Amino acid sequence: MIAVTFALPAESSGLRQQLREVKIIRQGGQEIPTGRMGGREVRIIHTGVGAKAARARLIQCLDIAAPALLISSGFAGAARSNYRVGDLLLAENFSDPGLLATARRVLREQLVHTAKMLSVARMIDSLEEREEVWRRHQAVAVDMETETIAAVCATRHLRMLSLRVLSDTPLHPFPLPGEILFDIERQKTPSFRLIKYLAAHPPAIPRLVRFGGQIKRARRSLTSALVTVLRSEL
Repeated sequence: MIAVTFALPAESSGLRQQLREVKIIRQGGQEIPTGRMGGREVRIIHTGVGAKAARARLIQCLDIAAPALLISSGFAGAARSNYRVGDLLLAENFSDPGLLATARRVLREQLVHTAKMLSVARMIDSLEEREEVWRRHQAVAVDMETETIAAVCATRHLRMLSLRVLSDTPLHPFPLPGEILFDIERQKTPSFRLIKYLAAHPPAIPRLVRFGGQIKRARRSLTSALVTVLRSEL
């Protein structure tokens, strides 16, 4: 069995549609879609956003069933202006060398970068913050869960591949402040605050619509890459 982690169902929906014989495993309040691809069982784990949620949810799932390997996936934000929405990133600092080599080989027909990624404690979006990530860490992208997922895998001697897609960039940033888009403590979009913000900032509405298009494009790119990897001889 291969486990594939995503922060949220909005990131995993494309892969789930590609699985066969899908069933839902209910465990500790979580719903875990499980299906088959390329002759393998594939289990989708939603970790939630941020290190705290990711650690708790992943440990709970791994305590029940141990996969042969884990793919840490989902969206990430680019720190450099020469990266585009939909570009794929293999995080060399979080990936098992053997799995990384296989992924690079099977994804050679797709636009995929192999580089360093940084996990951060909060959503960052400004150009200055993105530039600081590159200047201080030489990381080309950021997310909020991969470092924690890698640490959990390391304690269990579980091989991990980090495969992310860029959903936002310095040229195509978030349409709204991060705290309006998602409440990390409550693990959901704060609907009231969102509506209030949009009412006070009408120009943000078309930006939000365009961002929805970015998300769809990123998800298609990620789904295609994951299908290719899952059907390969990992």
